Amino acid sequence: KVITPEMTEKLAGSWDDPMRVVTAYGGVVQQSSGFNHFSVRGHSPVGMLYRVEGVPVYNPNHFAEIGATGGFVTQFSSALLSTSDFYSGVFPAEFGNATNSVFDFRFRKGNNQNREHSLNANVFGLDLATEGPFSKNSKASYLINYRYSTLGVLAQIVDVGGVRPQYQDLSANIYLPTERFGDFSVFAIGGLSNLLIEAERDTAEWTEFGSRVERQIGSNSGTVGLVHRIPVSEKGYIHSVLSGSIGEYFDSSDYLERDLSWSTYDVADYNTNRITFTTDYNHQFSKRHSNKTGVILSYIDHEYLGQYYNRTGDTLVEFANTQGEAMLVQAFTQSKFALGNKFEFTGGVHYIHLLLNNSFGIDPRAGLSYRPNSATKFTIGYGHHSRVEDLSVYYTRDRNGNLINNDLGLLKSHQAVIGASRMLTSSLRLSGELYYHYLYDVPVQQNGSYSVLGLFGSL
Repeated sequence: KVITPEMTEKLAGSWDDPMRVVTAYGGVVQQSSGFNHFSVRGHSPVGMLYRVEGVPVYNPNHFAEIGATGGFVTQFSSALLSTSDFYSGVFPAEFGNATNSVFDFRFRKGNNQNREHSLNANVFGLDLATEGPFSKNSKASYLINYRYSTLGVLAQIVDVGGVRPQYQDLSANIYLPTERFGDFSVFAIGGLSNLLIEAERDTAEWTEFGSRVERQIGSNSGTVGLVHRIPVSEKGYIHSVLSGSIGEYFDSSDYLERDLSWSTYDVADYNTNRITFTTDYNHQFSKRHSNKTGVILSYIDHEYLGQYYNRTGDTLVEFANTQGEAMLVQAFTQSKFALGNKFEFTGGVHYIHLLLNNSFGIDPRAGLSYRPNSATKFTIGYGHHSRVEDLSVYYTRDRNGNLINNDLGLLKSHQAVIGASRMLTSSLRLSGELYYHYLYDVPVQQNGSYSVLGLFGSL
């Protein structure tokens, strides 16, 4: 399913946010009203994959919650987007480490002929963008966008009920073509977000316990990537990306005592750093056969601290304190075949290997489409999918300091779908799908009733 910048302006409920566009598709539901937590075909939101310029990135949302893969709004403006894709299941073999869905975002190049500047205001923020060529003698270009939240501006002017949300982000795409060494580009996305829910200062208004609790939730994160594309023949090219990211996600509360002093009520702080390298070779064997083969190497580390206040013992109790690192290796190959003029077959396999405990998954994928005419399309597909858990799960320790999940395997699922769509008019399409999901090897709580599928926003 395609996401275009125009769709963010036209589709109801999108609010100029490229992620919210997908709520217009069948089977996609916002798990939390007003937030980008999507349940696709009944899956838990934690199984989602984000890619930017072909490389996996960690949760690119403002107000990203610890343990979730969504947030309030995307960290980059739709003004940067080129045509992007959304996969609601049974996705191609190049995508791995996901069981829910895939957002595959691509940034457009800046105008390499003329310099342009714009200032826009919408429900999400004040949006300032600039783009243009570096010089008249070069095809190199830049595209830079800065955004500051409208809600943050309003909170400084009027009382919004003790709630003070603020966020800002900076995104860029710099395109640097060369004659001999291929095309380079540098992309960057970064955002700061903070939501303050104030406690009631007037003791006469203390009607419940919650009115004396002041909560601060937010996230600060950024990703920078170097992209390279070089042709190696008339029929093939190599695409590579090296990226690094850093993120902090926090959710803490303080309690206002009767003498108006503050006491820590709970603390949750999650930090992660990631370095990812991906490269793939794309080859057009003939007009009817193309192949894409590649590898994805990721280094991940994390620190997670969680504490809550025990009123009986008048002390902070630590419920989480994990830190550690891991290497994740993925490889894939996929081919597309045109079978005559009406049939198209796509098949491939994805391999994923967590070096932390040598757990791995082999995931075959296959899909067939049939177009009897230009207005009608039938599809059928199958995919096996494997997913790694958050590192805090693997580094959880018991009271004696022993790792209890270090041998945890991958969560896996079988997915199958049959679909049909028809263009009724030039601007009206009717589509429907019948799908099947079977999840297994799902990590669960020992002697309990919870699984990792229920850890949505609550590591």
